[in-house]
Amino acid sequence: MGATGFELGPATSRFDLVIEAAGTASAVERALCLARRGGRVVLVGLAGNGVKAALPIDDVVNNDLLISASFAYTSAAWAEVTALLSSARIRLSPLVTHRFPLEAYEEAYQVLRSTSGSGGLGPAAAGGQASSAAAGGQASSVVPPEPAEPRGARSSWT
Repeated sequence: MGATGFELGPATSRFDLVIEAAGTASAVERALCLARRGGRVVLVGLAGNGVKAALPIDDVVNNDLLISASFAYTSAAWAEVTALLSSARIRLSPLVTHRFPLEAYEEAYQVLRSTSGSGGLGPAAAGGQASSAAAGGQASSVVPPEPAEPRGARSSWT
């Protein structure tokens, strides 16, 4: 499904795909109203335990909406991972195979498409030096330049 547009503010039409990421009951209710007949609503926001949203059952059924959800992490898990990354207690640099500046995003995607394997994360154009060398037979990974390691930081997985 490729996006052909993006809107902020009051919607003037209905959409094939609506992604709710705010995590509030009103955002879920609004997302259901914004999907066109046969559309899809993806819920990824976390509202908290016990928060309930009104489900317009007739609209969902009559409009043949597909509702899906994805749980990625809790705010506590996010805080723990960012603290570990910030303190350099875990390092992602061994997974990096390429670095691209943001303006070279097309090249980054080409590298991702042209490589195979399971040795990396997968490109996303970001800051850093451009590299046009493909990882022959290896998965590609593109991340921003790694900051200098803090003094006394560990350089291995802990």
